[in-house]
Amino acid sequence: MTEPKWATGLRAHTEALIEKLSAELPKNAGPVAIGRILTQLEPDYLTGITQVLIDAVPEEKNHPDWILKSRRTRSVRCRWGTVHLPVIRYQHRQSGEYQSCLTDPELDHSGWLPEALSFLLALGTELPPGIAEPLCRQAGFNVSRAELDRLLADYGHTIRDERHRSLCEQAFEPLASPAGATPGRIMVAQLDGCYVLEQPQDGHCAGIEVKAVMVYPEQAPRQRVMHADVRPIAEFQPACAGLLREAGVRQQDTLVGLGDGAPWVSATLRLMGAEVVLDVFHAATYLDTLMEHLGWDEDLRRRERQAWLRGECDGAQWLSTYLPREELRQGWNDAGCTAARYLLDRVSQMHYPSYRARGWPIGSGQIEGANKSVIGHRMKRAGQHWSRTGAAGMAAIRSRACSVSRPLPFNALRKLAFPVPHF
Repeated sequence: MTEPKWATGLRAHTEALIEKLSAELPKNAGPVAIGRILTQLEPDYLTGITQVLIDAVPEEKNHPDWILKSRRTRSVRCRWGTVHLPVIRYQHRQSGEYQSCLTDPELDHSGWLPEALSFLLALGTELPPGIAEPLCRQAGFNVSRAELDRLLADYGHTIRDERHRSLCEQAFEPLASPAGATPGRIMVAQLDGCYVLEQPQDGHCAGIEVKAVMVYPEQAPRQRVMHADVRPIAEFQPACAGLLREAGVRQQDTLVGLGDGAPWVSATLRLMGAEVVLDVFHAATYLDTLMEHLGWDEDLRRRERQAWLRGECDGAQWLSTYLPREELRQGWNDAGCTAARYLLDRVSQMHYPSYRARGWPIGSGQIEGANKSVIGHRMKRAGQHWSRTGAAGMAAIRSRACSVSRPLPFNALRKLAFPVPHF
């Protein structure tokens, strides 16, 4: 029986390693010395094995419409080093068009094997390239900061565009309506925005607002789906509607929307069909300013804030009881007038005892925490500045990592981000 080509190559490569070990190992070498030399030889050995297996792949045959013109190689890197993959160049019989393609359909145009690419992107998603680069080198990946930036940028742009397209396609689909008497759930939608620094222009660094939305069941907050982008509100809102479908919101569910009261947040929540609730922590902050202008002492203000935070006070009733008429507030400073206007404009969103009785949440801590740990942790480090496209890409990568459901798998995304023609 004829031995396979790959087995012959593997045996020869292993025998060469044994000879090299015999030449380099000192007599009576202990486990530490053996391990040290094996560690030094490991990259060359594993790269060699990979190359042996690649070279053993059968050659492609001619296609009826294409003529095989030449065979070349393309360098692709992995953890151990560089391997040379076969590239076949074809010419179309009718048009004369040339096309080069890799023989392995699992590869992409990133220059890395898929497992290595996954590691580099995961590390670059968590840490800035300046910190991630030396860690990659310690792990055996010879990658520069510029290349890590390029990989993250291409991958981030792809996730941003594909995610937005996918959510917008779902935006106008009807919500699911399961057959039978399935009880409705309380689903929560939270929206917020945070600012990251833009790249300096004329000595000034403007802010880029990263808008984020999160949807989850009230009884299972870890089953969240999240989306973040820097697009204008009119383009962001359809994606929010699509996120409801992705989160599995059903027609019989009650959707509760929480936010800080910003006009774009409240408008988006209403378009999503949510019962809008003003985050009680934001309400309590403005409430404290009002109580200070009313002359309440610190102890009384503290007890009143705690009652609000527990959901025991109805904002509408409180304002009708304690807030003076407008003509009596003429002597208040800007902070007091701003606090009064803020609460009066959102009086219909502060019926906290009623919300608690129905089992609704009254705090937007989930999205606030996500803006700090998901967006801010990676995008608001000291000295960081972003372009709008760069900020959009990184926000898309980070929010995808935070979501429990990822309808766009990694292999599909990397082939879109680093496309290569396959025959």
